Amino acid sequence: MATRARVRGNRAEFYHWAMVAAEIARISPQAEMDIEMVTAVVAEEERRSG
Repeated sequence: MATRARVRGNRAEFYHWAMVAAEIARISPQAEMDIEMVTAVVAEEERRSG
């Protein structure tokens, strides 16, 4: 959701979803960030937006 908001240029929505993701990662020991997956999601959203 954060990536989609960023690609659309919605700064407030991007900030909101980035903070949600950070909080989930902080409170959940099972929530791991896989940078390769994040990079792939960002690339796909950017490709879709043209």
